Formats: sequence, structure tokens, C-alpha cells
Amino acid sequence: MKLPQLTERGENYLRKQKRYGKWFDSEETTIEYFLNQQIDIPDVFLDLQLQYSGYEFSCHRKHNFSFFLISKGQIAGNKPLQLTRANNERLLEINEGYATAQFTFYVNSQGEICTYGCETNSTIVPLYSSIDVLIEECAYKDLLYRREIADFSHHHVADKTKLCKYLSAQYKKVMPCSDKYATWFENNQISIQIAPWYGGEGYYLCTYCTDRNIIDTLINQLYGLELLVNNF
Repeated sequence: MKLPQLTERGENYLRKQKRYGKWFDSEETTIEYFLNQQIDIPDVFLDLQLQYSGYEFSCHRKHNFSFFLISKGQIAGNKPLQLTRANNERLLEINEGYATAQFTFYVNSQGEICTYGCETNSTIVPLYSSIDVLIEECAYKDLLYRREIADFSHHHVADKTKLCKYLSAQYKKVMPCSDKYATWFENNQISIQIAPWYGGEGYYLCTYCTDRNIIDTLINQLYGLELLVNNF
């Protein structure tokens, strides 16, 4: 499976990120390890292991996401690769992921980043359609944090389709960070993120801005239009 290509911003960001050697091995050794496994393994797992396993994505000195798949020790020792099977899907666990989040993160056979487990009521919750969207989002957040733009409280979305339609008429969509799960909008004053709750409870909206008055005006407007809800 050919992995999606990053934008120039994404490539520049990735070059600056730390990659830990204990989470990957040479291409030849890794391919041999996968061939030795006596199970059907999606090609995307090998591609992601070779290209991205071991990266820690940070946003301006803030730890964001650890993409640790199969360790060098496991590969060298030819230890069995354990896949999780759920809902007719095969999942490869991402070690750590968002370290501060009490969820277990996985890659599915389409290369999507998702959560799964007791925290999601045994439901697979896709978060990103591919790792490139995750990297592009981290690169974008890195720029925001470098400009000292902070993220503010999360709000539950009443209807994602209606909310995105409303925002698209007033804001520019940030394409590299947006897919069928997460959507970003921006203008010269504010950035807006709409993304799935990790536990599968729908979607949340988060704002990034230096002016609290701009945020409050927008949030009050969206609640007034019933595009956001207080309880869920």
C-alpha cells in the first residue's frame, strides 16, 4: 500500500521530530520478520512500521503523539506479532499514542488511526484517515503554539454536517489537516478544530486564538444556533 504524501510543511515538520531507534529496524530485517509471521498482515502495517514507527510528534516543546508500533527487540527476537481482531477488523496497537489520554490507540487495516477498548464500549472509533493527516495536524498545531496561540475548552457538537456547512461559509478550510473524521477551519484571527471524541461520543469543537473575546463571541453564536450542546 502506498502511503499518502505529506505537504512541504508536513515534510519540514517531520524532519525536526525525534525518532527512537528502539522502535524500528532495517528494511530487510523488518520485511523478513513480517514474512516469518504465520498470520495475514495488512500491507499498510509494514509500510507504517518502516516509515514512521519510532517517531514522537511534538508541538513546540509539547509532547503530542508517540507513534511506536513494533520494537526492534520484538523484530530481532522474532516474537509473535499480536493483532487485535474486532468488528471484522484487524488492529495493530500503537504504544503510548497520546500519553495523557486514557485510551488505547491502534492502526486499522486501512491505515486509519483509531481508539478501541473498554473505554469505547468495544467500538472502533476512527480519529484520522491516515498518519499523514495526523502529522499535518501536528505540524499545524506546532505553528499555532509557536505563535503563542493556546487551545481553549472543548464543546460538544450537535450536528457535525450542519456545523461544518455553517463554518465553511465564513472560514477557510485547512485541507492538509482535514479528512472525513476531523475538520479544521481558520481565518487571520482564529483556528477551529472539529474532531471525534476519543470515546466515540460524537464530535467536539476546540478553538485556538489569542483573543478570548473572539472565542466567546463565536461559541455563544454557535450555541445560539444549536450547533453546539451543553450536555451529552
